[in-house]
Amino acid sequence: MLQKSLNKIVEDIYSSAMNRENWTKTLITLAEFLDYKGLAIAPLDKKEKNLRFSSSIDKKSAQ
Repeated sequence: MLQKSLNKIVEDIYSSAMNRENWTKTLITLAEFLDYKGLAIAPLDKKEKNLRFSSSIDKKSAQ
């Protein structure tokens, strides 16, 4: 089950890289899988060509 879920997420990421309209659904799926409230991909520097991934958790609501 875990392997199947991970394979689907990887497949969704590749699909999103080819079709940017898929990113919202992919990030929602990934956030749910990780039990996060949400995820975002954002450049830290507009001149930077590579994107860095980051996540955070609200420790108060996690308790």
